[in-house]
Amino acid sequence: MQAATRQRLGGAFLNSLPLSSRDAREWAGYQFDMAADRLPEPEAWAVLGRDEAATLLLVAGDWIFTLTRKPLAATGLDSLEIVVASYPVRITAVRYRRQDLRTFWDFEFRWREALSIEGQINYRARPEDQETFDQPEALARALARRAGWAA
Repeated sequence: MQAATRQRLGGAFLNSLPLSSRDAREWAGYQFDMAADRLPEPEAWAVLGRDEAATLLLVAGDWIFTLTRKPLAATGLDSLEIVVASYPVRITAVRYRRQDLRTFWDFEFRWREALSIEGQINYRARPEDQETFDQPEALARALARRAGWAA
């Protein structure tokens, strides 16, 4: 993973975690860097959830990578390890709906649990302006393209 990508993803993921001290953040950053050394450059990514439910999802090629936190029970909430898992992208169903500028995507997979992603499309000042959106929406569109959608 490129250094700029690592910094952007690491910052987003670490900011979503409940880390109450500088030492805890440094330890989590070290854990993230060790995991990032093994990961490919992502085509799309997003941090979904916050606190204990925070997950960093990456799409690279035909794979989804997830990074989650696992508390180390013996030492308390701030001590954690980053757990990486990978799954082949084998989407069996996609559902989409939109409410104003919010989007709701539901993906079903052959080899992992279902995934729901809530995205945000940014307001366009003029109709001819290009549509822009947040990271979760970019991730959802990348997954939808793999399922044959023109996202």
